[in-house]
Amino acid sequence: MRLKKAYELLSTDKNIKIKEVQYSIGINSPSYFSKKFKEQFGYSPSDFSSAC
Repeated sequence: MRLKKAYELLSTDKNIKIKEVQYSIGINSPSYFSKKFKEQFGYSPSDFSSAC
């Protein structure tokens, strides 16, 4: 559920920083967030954000 919210934020707000997204969904570790996001969606948060 939290990762879906991160996906929505990254896909709708082109100016949002990945750290802002990560903290807004309650994940404090950048590496954990990146790992879980990639497991769920197949892209790292930065790759996904760049592609949107």
